[in-house]
Amino acid sequence: MRGTLDRMVLVGAGLFAALLVAIAALTYRNTSQLNEDARWVAHTNEVLDLTGEVLLAIVDAETGQRGFLLTGRDEYLDPYNSARKRLEGLLATLKEETRDNPRQQNRIAKLAEMTAVRLAGFEQAIELRRKSEQEAQAFILTGLAKAQMDAIRELVGDMRKDEHDLLRDRQRRTSLAYQTAVTSGLVTALVGLGLVAAFVWLLHRSLLARHQAAVILHEQREWFRTTLAGIGDAVIATDTEGNVRFLNSVAQELTGWKEHEAEGQPLGLVFKIVNEQTRKTVANPALRALEEGVVVGLANHTILIARDGTERPIDDSAAPIRDADGKTVGAVLVFRDITARKKAEEGLAERVRLMAMSAEVGAALTQGATLRHALQRCAGALVEYLDGAFARIWTLDPEAGLLELQASAGLYTHIDGPHGRVPVGKLKIGLIAQERKAHLTNAVVGDPRIPDQEWAKREELVAFAGYPLTVEDRLVGVMAMFARRPLRPHTLDAMAAVADQIALGIERKRAEQEVARLLALEQERSERLRQVAAASLTINSATTPTSVVDVIRAEAKRIIGTTHSEVSLQSEEELPADALRAALIGRGGRLLGHIHLAGKTKGDFTQDDKAILIQLAHMAAVAYDNARLYEELRESDRRKDEFLATLAHELRNPLAPIRNSIHVMRLAGHDRATIDGSRAMIERQVQQMVRLVDDLLDLSRISRGQIDLRTEPVELATVLTSAVETSRPLIEQSGHELEVTLPQEPIPLVADPTRMAQVFSNLLNNAAKYTERGGHIWLSAQCDDGYVTVWVRDNGVGIPTEMLPRIFEMFTQVDHSLERAQGGLGIGLTLVKRLVEMHGGSIEAHSEGPKRGSEFVVRLPVALDLKATQPAAAGGEHAAPRSNRRILVVDDNRDSADSLATMLNIMGNEVRTAHDGLEAVDLAATFNPEVVLMDIGLPMLNGFDAARRMRDQPGGNGMVIVALTGWGQEEDRRRSQEAGFDHHIVKPVDPFALEKLLDGLETTTSRTLLEHRSSAAN
Repeated sequence: MRGTLDRMVLVGAGLFAALLVAIAALTYRNTSQLNEDARWVAHTNEVLDLTGEVLLAIVDAETGQRGFLLTGRDEYLDPYNSARKRLEGLLATLKEETRDNPRQQNRIAKLAEMTAVRLAGFEQAIELRRKSEQEAQAFILTGLAKAQMDAIRELVGDMRKDEHDLLRDRQRRTSLAYQTAVTSGLVTALVGLGLVAAFVWLLHRSLLARHQAAVILHEQREWFRTTLAGIGDAVIATDTEGNVRFLNSVAQELTGWKEHEAEGQPLGLVFKIVNEQTRKTVANPALRALEEGVVVGLANHTILIARDGTERPIDDSAAPIRDADGKTVGAVLVFRDITARKKAEEGLAERVRLMAMSAEVGAALTQGATLRHALQRCAGALVEYLDGAFARIWTLDPEAGLLELQASAGLYTHIDGPHGRVPVGKLKIGLIAQERKAHLTNAVVGDPRIPDQEWAKREELVAFAGYPLTVEDRLVGVMAMFARRPLRPHTLDAMAAVADQIALGIERKRAEQEVARLLALEQERSERLRQVAAASLTINSATTPTSVVDVIRAEAKRIIGTTHSEVSLQSEEELPADALRAALIGRGGRLLGHIHLAGKTKGDFTQDDKAILIQLAHMAAVAYDNARLYEELRESDRRKDEFLATLAHELRNPLAPIRNSIHVMRLAGHDRATIDGSRAMIERQVQQMVRLVDDLLDLSRISRGQIDLRTEPVELATVLTSAVETSRPLIEQSGHELEVTLPQEPIPLVADPTRMAQVFSNLLNNAAKYTERGGHIWLSAQCDDGYVTVWVRDNGVGIPTEMLPRIFEMFTQVDHSLERAQGGLGIGLTLVKRLVEMHGGSIEAHSEGPKRGSEFVVRLPVALDLKATQPAAAGGEHAAPRSNRRILVVDDNRDSADSLATMLNIMGNEVRTAHDGLEAVDLAATFNPEVVLMDIGLPMLNGFDAARRMRDQPGGNGMVIVALTGWGQEEDRRRSQEAGFDHHIVKPVDPFALEKLLDGLETTTSRTLLEHRSSAAN
């Protein structure tokens, strides 16, 4: 009966198994379809994610580029470079993922091309920024970058739209497959329930048959259980399948499972063990004992995880259970809790490790060659002995208020980046420094001072310990460490002690380095001072400005140690960012230029470098000034010799025809025509000599700023007409053709008519003199933009190109034989330039070279009021009445006095002469003159004192005293006025001007003005 029941049970089990296989096959088919649809849905989502990451990588690259464009700092290119590398892989992955979609493949090729163009634009902007911030900004403002990014976003948007369409289609197919699976599952479930019911009925009958055997087995098991319960270690027994059959009380306590709950459970579920270090599941020794039939010991560092999560280190072994025939019928696992022993071992190992760490830190601080090297060893010791994720040490720069990262070990070893220089009070490190308080936590995730929580989770960081490094309450730095497991109190105590140790080490290392630095600096300074002293001799031995510049450039480069040295004689010059510059200050504080150095071969420029450069610059400026003055002195001496020779030549030229004319007049007898011609020639030559002397005096007054312009409204045409009338005799005498072209409308000026006529007549005279006979001269004018431009052009000898920059310098002459034949002191153009500039204008000289003619361009500001420049109606000419006055002529040059007296007598005046100051005073008392024409440089008594004495005589206030002298400076005029002179005339006097003065004198009026000046002076 029992065998029959067993066979029926087996048949029922077979049918049930067949049903299960059918259900499994159907389920497998439906599941496979669902998995396939789900895979395509996931594939579509992955493609969508990849397109988003491609777009994000381009945006990251653009963000990094913008950071560099804004700051110019290379560290902002890290995100850009990272995004570029990431972008290439993303495009390749995207292409691979969409290989089944030709349409997307075409778009990816286009996206790769557009991305390459955009990255090239990034590179171009970066290169422009390296050259100039303005060029980079101009490139960005073109809008090309925005257009490219918009096109990329549009293309990626099209790709994502297609993928979303595919996603919706695949989700629909997945839903249909799911419904099919549910329906088939319900059908197979109903069939299965029927078969199960039949199988259960058969199984029930079989179990009743086995009950008696189970009772016997239970009695045996109770005996075995009683025996194992008395063992002091934890015991777990299993059957041959590795399912729990027994736990003693100790095992129940350690695993957290009650026996009735654990019975029949897989051993791996009840007895869960992992490696202490790797946290990976350890192979169960009882299962190994069942498989191999041998006794198996547990591996070291095994942790038992109880049902409630409690972890305990355990030890011992497992062995197979055999029946009387030696057949394995189960396994027994015996283990014990070794927590107390483990803690004692760990405590000892921890103390040894912390002592070793302290010793390593001490050795690093004493043996390290540099502070950075010592601190790097300290950071490495923290990571090595405390099992830290990474450790870092900062030192404080108290002047800048910055914590500078000196050492980094473990997960991160770089010392640059955002934590390379941390302001005190910023980030978690800066807050530790500011608060002078340690920050300790075993819960990094959730700590508000750890802003990047995602990073902490990704790196599995658990603990953080940061300590301020202080010496006598003085902050010298910060030490910090992250760990992937909690930091115990004794570990934190050891870290606090190490922090104090490192703080003292930093202080000691800094003191040692400072002493070494000062010693080296002192040695370097001594050597540099020796070099500067030697350089002083070399600089002062240079005799030309060029050699001084060459010497200072070489000496500064050698002494300070640079790759580039330059001397600029420009007041403003754009320099490199790392350049060191010193001004060359000449005598009187005049800026001569600058010397600048760049490319320091060792380190950065220091204050000592600056001081030495300033000292060298001072020596160079003095030497440069001396060399320049020496050159100027030589050039001035050369020009002086040339000028004196030219002046002698120019003064002798008129003397020859004067002497010849006098001799002709002596020989002519009563030949009136010959005498008149000789007299006219004498007058012309004397006028030429007067013009030479006047030019010299005018130039001297302008150079000292002692000339006053008598400006008035005047038309340009009036000035040019006067100049043409003055120069026309010379132009006609030379046979030239003068062409004048002026605008029809009047051009008003506010100018000194005489001086401006002098400017243009001088230019016309030069054109006439330096143009070969029969030449052409053009005079033209044009008005625009508030200025009038006047051109004086000729087709004469021209000006060499090398002479153009110096043509307006004093005593400068172009060395041509024709010019020498025409004469000149070389001061005319200097006088012209200064008179034009005094009127607010400018003058330029142009010439294409010798024999190509010359052109002088004068620009003058135009007056706003046209009516103010209209000339008043001229009165009719009338002959002045002949003079009839008593005149005293005083001059120590008898010829000058007698010739002037003769002329005045002919004019109808009564004249007396005196030849020294005392004689003049005595004669004035007896002669009682109306007018006194008196020289100032007189013997016996100078003209100033003689005039004062005349004023003190009875009737002296009624005289008109006129200074007639060769002294024509402004100071001479002021002194003559203070001495009592009414007028000041410079020799040689123009007879017509003197006659006009005498005819216009009113003695009473003159005395009234004189008394007014005297009272004002008092």
